[in-house]
Amino acid sequence: MVFKHLPSRVVVVLLALAGSSQFPTIQAQDLHRDVIFRYQDSKILLDLLPSEENLVSQGVFRTSGISQQFTSYPGFASESDVGFGINPNDTIVYNVLDRLLYSNGAGLTTPHPDTAIVIRNVPSSSVPDTTVSGSTGEILGGFTPLRNRIGASSGSGDFHSHVSFELTPTNAPGTSAPTPWGAYGLKLSLSTSAIGVADSDPFLIVFNFGLDSTAFDSAVIAMRSLLGSNPICDLTGDSRIDGADVAVVFGNWNIAGIGDCNQDGSVDGADLAEVYSAWTGDTSPAPMTVPEPPTHLLLATVVSLAFVKFNRRGGRVRRTALC
Repeated sequence: MVFKHLPSRVVVVLLALAGSSQFPTIQAQDLHRDVIFRYQDSKILLDLLPSEENLVSQGVFRTSGISQQFTSYPGFASESDVGFGINPNDTIVYNVLDRLLYSNGAGLTTPHPDTAIVIRNVPSSSVPDTTVSGSTGEILGGFTPLRNRIGASSGSGDFHSHVSFELTPTNAPGTSAPTPWGAYGLKLSLSTSAIGVADSDPFLIVFNFGLDSTAFDSAVIAMRSLLGSNPICDLTGDSRIDGADVAVVFGNWNIAGIGDCNQDGSVDGADLAEVYSAWTGDTSPAPMTVPEPPTHLLLATVVSLAFVKFNRRGGRVRRTALC
């Protein structure tokens, strides 16, 4: 990665040290690049490198040591010395747009029900923490009262602030339900107190907790697909909404978690309707065996699957009401 707030010669030296046997605890991935933003055309614009063009920033939760499962990176910045900066004294908050995302490196799945990322906002003494788990939904920032506050710009318009992120529960010897290794993702956007400036586009911060680089890269690719249109219905993370996603809904029938597209706490017929309305597959899936749903729902599902084939319009489908 490239680090805007470190001189290039320092980055080169640190990367060299990361590969040196004399400094085994220094890892290149522990270096960070802040989420850089500015105002442009009455909107918060994220300034991303070509490698981050899909609006993904990365962080690391260490698996051991004094900072185990805790980090304050990436931070958030808009500084005039690198050609950015915002209005003086503007407050910036973040919006949580989805539940906690999780991948073990082999695909997206539901995180352990006890696992959460706790975000400690600024200042922690007066702004409550924000907890994101596999069962939480949208958590919007606010200015009165303050919620999800990152910080405020200076009188000259410079902004640089860090919230902290903690992956809970903390693994310890004898822990009965340890937090699994994996990639943990937060889907966010930024808002400002500046009048007339719209929110940023959604972006992801994906944290690596114990995965090797290949597995983590696969997890990032899977989560990146969730930034597309109606991404919450892409339950498999393959950038398509098709029969595979229907299978996930059926496989989690009548329970909370992945497949709960409308985030009402249960996977049911309403979530099937959401998948069908966001359909991007080339053909309709075949009827499937459902784990003991009501008979009328099975019939409605088969009828809806048939309608999907004929209701395509511009690569999407019209919403077809279920009985």
